Amino acid sequence: MDIALSIYHYSPFQGHARHCANIARELVRRGHTVRAYAMKWEGDAPDGVRFVQVPVKSKVPEERNAFFYRWVQAHLQKFPVQCHVGFNKMPKLDVCLVTEGCYKAQVAESCTWVHKMTPAYKFWAGCEEAVFGPESSTQILLMSGAQRAIFANQFPDATARMHLLPPSVTSDRKATLESELHKLEFRRQQQVKPDELVLLCVMTRFKRQGLMRLIEAMAALPAPLKTRVRLWVVGNDKPDPYVAQAATLGVAEKIIFFGGREDVPRFMQSADLLVHPAHRDMTATVLLEAMASGLPVLATTTCGYAPLVKKANAGLVAPFPYQQTEFNTLLAKALATDERMDWGNNALEFTDNRDIYSLAQKAADIIEASVTRAG
Repeated sequence: MDIALSIYHYSPFQGHARHCANIARELVRRGHTVRAYAMKWEGDAPDGVRFVQVPVKSKVPEERNAFFYRWVQAHLQKFPVQCHVGFNKMPKLDVCLVTEGCYKAQVAESCTWVHKMTPAYKFWAGCEEAVFGPESSTQILLMSGAQRAIFANQFPDATARMHLLPPSVTSDRKATLESELHKLEFRRQQQVKPDELVLLCVMTRFKRQGLMRLIEAMAALPAPLKTRVRLWVVGNDKPDPYVAQAATLGVAEKIIFFGGREDVPRFMQSADLLVHPAHRDMTATVLLEAMASGLPVLATTTCGYAPLVKKANAGLVAPFPYQQTEFNTLLAKALATDERMDWGNNALEFTDNRDIYSLAQKAADIIEASVTRAG
């Protein structure tokens, strides 16, 4: 069948965009014709996928995204498909993969009634209502039990249309027999001394995912640990505020910003601890990616997959509400303990015995079933 995928902006460094590409590959593998709409697509489209660029001009997010939706709908009128799948919330989707949190719940928690009078609120709330509201028939793909509970609380009528997907870890994250050799070689290339400890951050949004928290915790480490620690930051966000913070705290020389990278497995297999102190991260798939690599984890409770770190005994989780002094202590503990090797082994055992690789296949099943259901 003919299937259309819509995503505002595709970047290989963003989680929901990688889901889009993986699902597209799976649909092509199953023999479907796949067309992908985006304002911008970084890198190559998956083999067999026809990319259609939407010619937006406005720099105002709400105006830009509204134009995107109208343009795509007009194009679909001329070139119809059997199923339209969205990777951002928008009207008239047959299926929508939702990786972010609930806008309605976030506004209720942190905004005043005045915000509800703004055009921005009306646009974003309208997009969410179009997917989750009682008038919608969109099949909804969700990423975690916590995410499902929040949406079900705000949109109880949509519960029957919600489908919980397994985590999405690509097979290249999985540790192999050669991983230790790769680690030694990569650390040698990065001039890491044998007694140094490497922290790794893999983030797309430095502010939301807590990079400032980590830099502050590094600066607060006891002197014997601080002299040995290094931080690798992988992600294509803007580093300037964090470089300035690190310089003020005296740890700038210990941090390297690598930008967005395709070879994330090399970093995971070569570091000593993944740190993800997010303010809010609905899934934080990076935690499971690290665990599949045998890399211990330090995260915050506000990460969707943090309970699996606890369940696997694969590292430490900072409790809620967040306290910087407590996180500082946990970082020092994680670096000083001899348990890190056990945490890594526990992570490998846990991920080897869980379904964490089949998101694209399960999503494709639901997409195919949605067409059958509609028919």
